[in-house]
Amino acid sequence: MCHEVPCFVNDTTSIYEKLVELLGVEDGQTTEDNLFTLEITECLGCCNVAPAMRVNEKVYTSLTPTKVAKIIKELRGEEK
Repeated sequence: MCHEVPCFVNDTTSIYEKLVELLGVEDGQTTEDNLFTLEITECLGCCNVAPAMRVNEKVYTSLTPTKVAKIIKELRGEEK
């Protein structure tokens, strides 16, 4: 997930906290099932739709804690 200024001022901290809660890992760690590695990164080039995160090659923008929870559930195959 991006933690540069545009994302940070758009509450990337709450997004990071939600990811830690959902995944059970901190920055640089991988989940026990090896599906996710949480990494804080440099700019993803989506400043106009911040905050943003990337999973594999897909970029997710305009994130909220609720939106992040839904994305993680979908990626785990728990929700469609």
